[in-house]
Amino acid sequence: CRYRHLYPVGFKASKDHFGNTYHMSIEEGKPGEGPVFKVQVNDSKTVFVGSSPTAPWTDACKKSRSQGTRVSGPLFFGFSDIVTIRMIEAMENYDLASSPEETESE
Repeated sequence: CRYRHLYPVGFKASKDHFGNTYHMSIEEGKPGEGPVFKVQVNDSKTVFVGSSPTAPWTDACKKSRSQGTRVSGPLFFGFSDIVTIRMIEAMENYDLASSPEETESE
């Protein structure tokens, strides 16, 4: 990945796309495995899960009417949006969060 994003556990957002409303969330993963990214279609029981933001969105696109769509999980989750970035940076204890580079090198 060319860009590094912090993925705050507890993050929730909704996005209207492909004629559906998608509810996204980031949950705590198993120790040492990183966060779990979820994308739920409308208010159904259809939930796509992955270890990166791109994984569940790729599966959601494959099941949607837009199968040829190029997927960027960080973009679809909103992590490339300047307003979302600033809101995450303003979160309490943001300065204590480890960057992806620090986590990978440990």
